[in-house]
Amino acid sequence: MSIIEFVGLPGVGKSTLSRRVAAALKDEHFRVSEPIRRVSNRPDLRRVLSKVGFAAEHVLRCPRTALPAMWTLLNTNQASTADRIRVGFNLQYVARVLVRARSTPGVTLLEQGPYQGVWSVGLRSSIDWSLIFDRFDQFLSRTAPDLVVLVEADTDTIVNRLRSREGGDTRFTPDTPAFNRGVEGYKLLKTQVQSTDAFESIIVENETWTDLGESANRVAAAVNSFQD
Repeated sequence: MSIIEFVGLPGVGKSTLSRRVAAALKDEHFRVSEPIRRVSNRPDLRRVLSKVGFAAEHVLRCPRTALPAMWTLLNTNQASTADRIRVGFNLQYVARVLVRARSTPGVTLLEQGPYQGVWSVGLRSSIDWSLIFDRFDQFLSRTAPDLVVLVEADTDTIVNRLRSREGGDTRFTPDTPAFNRGVEGYKLLKTQVQSTDAFESIIVENETWTDLGESANRVAAAVNSFQD
C-alpha cells in the first residue's frame, strides 16, 4: 500500500501527470485508486455531496486531527468568510480521503492532498507563509502520504495554461498579488517537504509532453521501489 500526493501550483499539470502515472502503474499490474479524480468526475450535486460526506466523516471520526485544524484555520486571517469556509472544508475533505486510503490495497494517487490543502489555506491569508506551515505542522504530520511528488514548470508556462482554461481557480489568477503569493508559498512548501524525514519526495518537470512521459516513468519507478 502506497499513498502518493501530487503537489504544485495550479496549472502545472498535477492531474494530467497523475493520470499518466496511473496508466503506467496499471500497465505494470498495480492496483491503482484515484479517489480525488473519481469524486471530481461526478455530476455537480453528487460531487458536492461526496465531498461533504468525506469532510463530515473526518470531523466525526478523527476529531484529534480535524478540530485543531479547524481552530488553526480561524487564526489564519483569510481574505473573506467564503475563503475560510472553502479552504477549511477542502482541508477536511482531502484529509479524510487520505485516511481512507491507508486501508485501501495497492497504490492511491491524490491529485490534491493535505500539503496542497495547506498551500490553499495560505494563498489568501495575510500572515507569513512560515507561520502557516508551522501552525499546520501537527495536521500535516498526522496526514502524511508515503511519497510527495513536487510537480514544476516555468512560471510563463503556468500562466499560459491558466489563461487557456475555462472555469479555473479564480483565487490564483496571473498578474495578481495572490499569484505572486502563491508562487512564494510553493517555494517554502517545497523546502518543508524536502526537509522532512516522514516520507519520500521527488521533483519532476512538466513543461512538455516529453517531460510528462519521463516524469510519469520516474514516479512509477519510485512506487516500484516501495514494493522492493
